[in-house]
Amino acid sequence: MYKKLFSLIALIAAVICFSACSSSDDGIKPVTLTIQLQMPDGFKAEGLEGHTVTITSATATMSMQSNAEGKAIFTNLVPDVYDVSTSWDITADEYMALTGKTVENQKWMISGALKQQVVSADATLTLATTAATKQAMVISKVFYAGNKDAANKNYSASQYIELYNNGDEEQNIAGMYLGLIETESTPAYTLGTTPEYLYLKQIFRFPNSGKTTVKPGESVVICNSATDHTASLSINLANADFECKGTKFANNPATPAMELVYSAFSTIPYMNLLNGGAASLVIFQTTENTDQWERVYKQGASKGSQYVKMPLKYVMDGVEIMKMKKDGVEVNTKRLYDHIDAGYTVITSITGYSNEVVARKKTVDADGKQRLQDTNNSSNDFEVVN
Repeated sequence: MYKKLFSLIALIAAVICFSACSSSDDGIKPVTLTIQLQMPDGFKAEGLEGHTVTITSATATMSMQSNAEGKAIFTNLVPDVYDVSTSWDITADEYMALTGKTVENQKWMISGALKQQVVSADATLTLATTAATKQAMVISKVFYAGNKDAANKNYSASQYIELYNNGDEEQNIAGMYLGLIETESTPAYTLGTTPEYLYLKQIFRFPNSGKTTVKPGESVVICNSATDHTASLSINLANADFECKGTKFANNPATPAMELVYSAFSTIPYMNLLNGGAASLVIFQTTENTDQWERVYKQGASKGSQYVKMPLKYVMDGVEIMKMKKDGVEVNTKRLYDHIDAGYTVITSITGYSNEVVARKKTVDADGKQRLQDTNNSSNDFEVVN
């Protein structure tokens, strides 16, 4: 009996030992993850200390401050798959000190992100960043696709653009500009050819009448036809704030007109939004006389449409909206630099008329306030809704 009892105790001890050994040999061992911050291209390698770096897994979120070398060091970390992110604000003076470039907008944000990083052992990851203007007014929705009407015919009259005050203070929009980027089959000027400029096919200016101020959390809707489109299976734009008036669509005399500053097409005074894309756009402010900005043909051409050569430094916000083709998105036709939009958004339809809207996602900030997501990357910030 004692022999059997001894054998049973020995067996239990062996199982416990095996379990302990397995846990030690094959179980979770803590690791150290070092995130090395890297300033944006064209910036001096300065000012990397004291910035919050956050890592997030499916079960946990942790943050650390970067040291004098720009390193955020996470110790005793559980091996897992992590997203990494950082962002911090700089002033226009700091921007100029770090780049040597003169800028007009007063608020800038430096940010960077890494997605789905597998961390199974001690590792160092470099977190590259980009710089972008940080403004209260952002482009929140673009309905360029159009839809099919009740007779199943293509319908474009209900296209619109919405801007939103994402900040905490009332914004004056009188005199602000809306610019539509050129939409040649290939970019008029490829990125990097003239890095200080964008090329606009149309410019509209907000008038000094109608809605001139926008409170926090309020939006502004600009459309081509400020009428009720619900009979065409679309939306009611009768209460839109501004209208880009023209003869193609029914206009509302009661709706203030956007001021047409320039159109590359003499017969198109309304917003020339291509139903299948591309439909990239910017909002900007300047005290310069835009009528004196240079008009140019597509690179290498001496005839055709002329586009306004717009200085990048005046951009407040921009959204890269690409064209979807049968073989995917035309990513090689990107027209906005990364510091304006590091990504892009796109509808799923090839030809449009799909009732799809590209819209910013909603988020909640650290103070519990609802905002629209703005990480300077439309691939992250926008979604497609109906």
